[in-house]
Amino acid sequence: MDGLKGCRKDFPILSEKIDGMNPIYFDNACMTLKPEAVLNEICDYYHHYPACGGRSSHKFGKIVDKKINESRDAIASLINGNHDEIVFTKNCSEALNLLARSIKFSNDSIVLTTDKEHNSNFIIWRVLQQEKVIKKHIYTAADKVLETIERLHKHGEKLSVVSLCWVSNLDGTFISEEEIIAINKGLKQFFPDALLILDAAQAVMHKRVDVKRLSADFLAFSIHKMMGPTGLGVLWGKKDKLEKLSPFMTGGGTVERLDSGNMPVYLDIPERFEAGLQHYAGICGATAAAKYIAELDPTEISLYECMLNKYATEKIKAFDCIEILGPEDAEKRSGILTFYFRKPATKHSDNEPDIDQKLSDRANIMIRKGKFCVYSWCSIHRNGFFKIMPGFDPVFYRASFAAYNTKDEIDRFIEEMARIVDELSDLPDFPK
Repeated sequence: MDGLKGCRKDFPILSEKIDGMNPIYFDNACMTLKPEAVLNEICDYYHHYPACGGRSSHKFGKIVDKKINESRDAIASLINGNHDEIVFTKNCSEALNLLARSIKFSNDSIVLTTDKEHNSNFIIWRVLQQEKVIKKHIYTAADKVLETIERLHKHGEKLSVVSLCWVSNLDGTFISEEEIIAINKGLKQFFPDALLILDAAQAVMHKRVDVKRLSADFLAFSIHKMMGPTGLGVLWGKKDKLEKLSPFMTGGGTVERLDSGNMPVYLDIPERFEAGLQHYAGICGATAAAKYIAELDPTEISLYECMLNKYATEKIKAFDCIEILGPEDAEKRSGILTFYFRKPATKHSDNEPDIDQKLSDRANIMIRKGKFCVYSWCSIHRNGFFKIMPGFDPVFYRASFAAYNTKDEIDRFIEEMARIVDELSDLPDFPK
């Protein structure tokens, strides 16, 4: 297999040898690899027009301005948005923080999220509650969002924001488009002025995204999770909603002039939210990434990743000592396969052998270990809300797939896992 539409050849790193072996990269939920087209655009900026945008009228500056406009167009096209609705940020975390610090709250405002949010879409709301900017941040299961909205309305509360993780980076479970549309409809019915925000970090590239169909107010995502450069994210918002935000950061590039009282008169959207010198090389690379994904087709990417996940799921289920986090049905977990041992391989889970390190050291197979920045869910689990096993705090391992991965790579992963499991089976308390 050469990946979806033969795309594997476009990723030079996959043909490089490390200790005589090609890398097998299954950490795509954290960061995807970059195709050569993206690398070329980044280098092209530094080689041929390394200047600032939005400030200079010389030839280099004009090229950068043109490239920025092209990038906004390419990203807007990918999600069916408009050019002037694309705000560049440092990453998805900054986009969500920008919103949290720019929305005009009242001290009786409530923010609702799910219980499975990435820290980026959880901690900031906790901080606003702590600072008394809002009355309360509450959370619920993803399938209880609409029910919670209705209950808050019944109790006369003021719900100002619903901010949802579209696709979970913990286990790949997701809220369907139909559910998002229904949540938005219910939200506006009971709370007409409330805002719906989607953390789409794990959705863009892995799903066909149509912001007009979804009708959410804001969408946040990171370019490094969609085959683009690091240090760049996007906040998309409906223009009328963006107009109501106060700038989160100010400075060069956000202000047109000072008025007679030396107060700022801001530039139009989106520039008013893009303070300071921007990541121009990254913005150029993002253009190539968006076009590359569009050519592969997000719908086909989704189907391909799901096929790989189904294949890997059936293989991993052969290990009696291993459990899958979330639904066993791979179609309900996107391209993410998170698993854990039924109980610690030793008496203390902190001492469990580093499966991820063994895979990397022995076979260049790269997966992720940890809580994946979903501390909220893991905390709730420890408190007994979600009991995988009473008194057991498992170590999670995550393999996440992309369009350039193959069944052959999964076979190598399973073969190495079999060796590791065989070695661990002699340890005390290993699940037999």
